[in-house]
Amino acid sequence: MRLDKRDQRCVMVNTDPVGLTSNPAVLKSIGRERSACLGLYGSTVEPGEVHLGDRVYLES
Repeated sequence: MRLDKRDQRCVMVNTDPVGLTSNPAVLKSIGRERSACLGLYGSTVEPGEVHLGDRVYLES
């Protein structure tokens, strides 16, 4: 996987995936503590499977 771009603010982080309730304080915290960035956009470089416990290496 290649990391292409930082993800600027997305309101989906406010939504609890189980109860579907919204908490705007989550996005406010991201804005304050993470420069409004929490996720990344990426591209698949080589198809394959990743499993829980697999090692991940970062290259620059």
